[in-house]
Amino acid sequence: MGLPNCPSPNYPTNYTCDNGSCKAPRCATQTDCSNAGLPATYDCVAYNGIMACKQICAVDTECTTPTKCIDPGGGAAKYCALPPAICSSDTECGTGGACKGGACFCTTDAWCAGYGTCNLTSGACQCASDADCTAPKAKHCAH
Repeated sequence: MGLPNCPSPNYPTNYTCDNGSCKAPRCATQTDCSNAGLPATYDCVAYNGIMACKQICAVDTECTTPTKCIDPGGGAAKYCALPPAICSSDTECGTGGACKGGACFCTTDAWCAGYGTCNLTSGACQCASDADCTAPKAKHCAH
């Protein structure tokens, strides 16, 4: 699953890159989440078209704000994630974020939290080199 210039094809060092944006590694099983040091409440689930380690939940209060307990349907486990339309104003996006079309976008590098730097034109967190990726488990820019 990893790309050229990535540390390995094995989780959690199988980083990916999409148009210059740092992307988190992709898991295959709950064991990948455990081996990455995540709590037992995390499982490997389908999320935004990829397999990702997400916190499993039953209600919103089990999730850290601004995430909510999302029901993907089809009998799959609920997990904590940002809802599709998460904002109606800039204040809901936190410091360094802006609300555009119901989604939060970056306005500062700090908002990217180590997953690249802020592209002020697109509002996306992107990377050009490993130095742009400082978040735990995402220290490589695959480009």
